[in-house]
Amino acid sequence: MNSRIEGSPEADPWSLERWQQSSFASSAYADQISLMTKDASEALLQSLAVKEGESVLDVACGPGDPSLRLGQCIGRTGMVVAVDAIDALTRTTARRAREAGLRLAAVQSRGELLPFASESFDALSCRFGVMFFKNPAHALIEAHRVLRCRGRATYVVWGPREHNIYFTALHETLEACGSPPPEVHQETPTPFQFSEQDALASLMRAAGFEQVQEQTCAIRMRFPGLQPRELLDLHRRISPAIEDRVADLDQAVVEVVRNQLAEKVQRWFNEGHLELPGEIMLVSGKASSS
Repeated sequence: MNSRIEGSPEADPWSLERWQQSSFASSAYADQISLMTKDASEALLQSLAVKEGESVLDVACGPGDPSLRLGQCIGRTGMVVAVDAIDALTRTTARRAREAGLRLAAVQSRGELLPFASESFDALSCRFGVMFFKNPAHALIEAHRVLRCRGRATYVVWGPREHNIYFTALHETLEACGSPPPEVHQETPTPFQFSEQDALASLMRAAGFEQVQEQTCAIRMRFPGLQPRELLDLHRRISPAIEDRVADLDQAVVEVVRNQLAEKVQRWFNEGHLELPGEIMLVSGKASSS
């Protein structure tokens, strides 16, 4: 999950400073985030069907997932290029790839202006990134440009908010305990920007992609060894926005939030494992010959 934060109404919702605030948390908890989003990555890999020897571009790579998983698919003759607008995240991805002995290059770049020649890649992936781009429509045009004829692209976005307990349980609990959501700029991107049917698929078709398909997929977000009462602390470690919101509460109220959140998710805690239900959308297509 590429962790993003909401800004104040006065802040530029597209400023990279907003994303920089969450980059340390994303890098520090890269392994935890990979476990949480494993089902989403597996669905992406199955959709994209990367083969040995192919060149793959992973856009908005975050701290390296699914870039590293893609690197395991392309073998010794292929190449994965991972891009993210935040330098700290590309450096984390590059380090993790070196440690794993994978063929991967990491490049700092926004998704709307990719620094690659046309028709450079066989496949392109973007997991939980496109909803945060300033101009998603142009980012899709760029994706189409850098793909070879009939090259494949798969985007993973969150399904409806109400189907993703990881998000809803905490926010409902905070509101119930007297902490309303922060006021945000009208244009501030959210994780659920493309949760409606055909929202992203229509942009892909407009960008020139063919055979565009959209698939809803149920997932489980796994938290090995995490007790329900520890979920609030995990949220705070991963998301600076949540940390700021909780830090404004009295300690007694924080304990109420902790307990009520634990009660909300207790039904999904079985045999020492917490697994929260979620829903994603896979939107895929092929680059046209024109």
